[in-house]
Amino acid sequence: MNMQLTARDLELLRWINSVGSVTIEHIATWMEVGKTTAYARIKKLVDNAYLRHQRMLYGKPGIYQVETSGVQISNSPLSPMRNIPLGTYHHDHAVTTLCLLLAQKYHCDYTPERSLRYESGKTGVGRFGHTADAVLHLPDKEVAIEVELTKKGNRRREKIFQYYMKNFDYKEVWYFCGNQEVQRQIEPYLSKASFIKVYPLADYIV
Repeated sequence: MNMQLTARDLELLRWINSVGSVTIEHIATWMEVGKTTAYARIKKLVDNAYLRHQRMLYGKPGIYQVETSGVQISNSPLSPMRNIPLGTYHHDHAVTTLCLLLAQKYHCDYTPERSLRYESGKTGVGRFGHTADAVLHLPDKEVAIEVELTKKGNRRREKIFQYYMKNFDYKEVWYFCGNQEVQRQIEPYLSKASFIKVYPLADYIV
């Protein structure tokens, strides 16, 4: 391994590991460069065994994950992600795409779910509660992000609602719904909690 890693490379490795898995489109957006430029840098990280590339689904972009050597050299606090559940593949990558767009739009950072779970595991806070898909760190407030592609059971939905009613860490909760059926399931809660906002996901992700 003779690649000279830059501070930006280390930051990139930490970010990828905090998300778990990302596509080249995600990486290019995060780096704020074109895909060709992003790929040239990522290829070196793969060739030097800091990143792993694999294809999960036919016709879908390949994904990148951080190898153990990448975790160690970047001082990421999280272990490398080994297994990618196919059942959440589309949801997880929609969350990453959305959060990168929101972070650019509002000129802020965000914390992915994987990092949120790590932090709650350290402190014990929220260990048995709900974890948001991400948290957007706006200058004046913390916003919990929820991406809903399909309906949840009413009991599960009610438990999540109660969690946010009792959680004062987030000033708002933004739901991004994959279809009108999901949106209709959430809308009854809007009259009970003004801090919950609902948006069509299609307005952000085509």
